[in-house]
Amino acid sequence: MKGIVRGQRNICLLDIGASHNFKSSRWVSNRKLQIEDIPKFEVRLAGGERLRCVGKVSGLSIHFDYFLLKANFYVVDLDGLDVMLGRQRLQIIGRYTVQHDKMQLEFL
Repeated sequence: MKGIVRGQRNICLLDIGASHNFKSSRWVSNRKLQIEDIPKFEVRLAGGERLRCVGKVSGLSIHFDYFLLKANFYVVDLDGLDVMLGRQRLQIIGRYTVQHDKMQLEFL
């Protein structure tokens, strides 16, 4: 899924198994965004890989085709990805359907 963050196109993954939202540390660093200091923790991905959270960015807006999403993001090293939206944000979006064979997502 593609979204626009601060005028730049971002590759976004919707992950209903993720407990929180995550933003790429490289993206955040390149744009010199303020990273809030938080107690450090690790995130475990489905494949068992562990990522270290380096902080939090609050109130970041993502513009999608049909809606605007404003959220807080934990900053981690995401490989090949700019944003991972977890179930806490997906609940706010509401109902949607997915056609995996066509790689389509439709919000109801």
